[in-house]
Amino acid sequence: MKKLMLSLLSFILLITCSKDDKTPALAITSISPAQGTSGSTINLTGIGFGTSVSENIVLLNGKTCIVKSASTTQLRITIPIGASTGRLQVTVGNQTAFSSLFTCEASVYVAGSEAIDATNLTNDVAKYWMNDSAVSLSYIWYSTEANSIFVTDNDVYVAGSEPIGTNTYYLAMYWKNGTAVRLSDGSKNASAKSIFVSDNDVYAAGFE
Repeated sequence: MKKLMLSLLSFILLITCSKDDKTPALAITSISPAQGTSGSTINLTGIGFGTSVSENIVLLNGKTCIVKSASTTQLRITIPIGASTGRLQVTVGNQTAFSSLFTCEASVYVAGSEAIDATNLTNDVAKYWMNDSAVSLSYIWYSTEANSIFVTDNDVYVAGSEPIGTNTYYLAMYWKNGTAVRLSDGSKNASAKSIFVSDNDVYAAGFE
């Protein structure tokens, strides 16, 4: 009888330990802040997150958020360009959890230029601003300009012009996510004044 009781007790302890060893269910308990714009950094608090950044796939209405840091109880993420209001979705392995509603406020994009520094007011750097954050598009020490901006999905297109070194001629060009694409050959003065993107086609208008 004692052997039976001991066996039964061991079995119960084994079952209890097995239950305790199970991976906790994935859940998002809070988001902070609960509103923001593209580029905002958000903290997700919960349980069952992956300890490495690559283990956690975070989406907002199908758009991938950048995971900046991760622990089992907190994720620090960046809201992607073109995101809209919705519930954040976190997937770890075969588990998926959803947050409460995240309000994505509209972002403001402006293309323009800014003086290189206070001592060099005659030469400008082409830039664009997303809300109040500036992104430089060129780093040469001659005036460059950004004239038009178009945002689609996670891509930012900016039309403008840039000189060829000390040459007086300007190249018509556009930048896609900061990478320059030349539209003219530099044999004469040119500039891109407007830009539009449809599917994978880029349309630019200007002069040469």
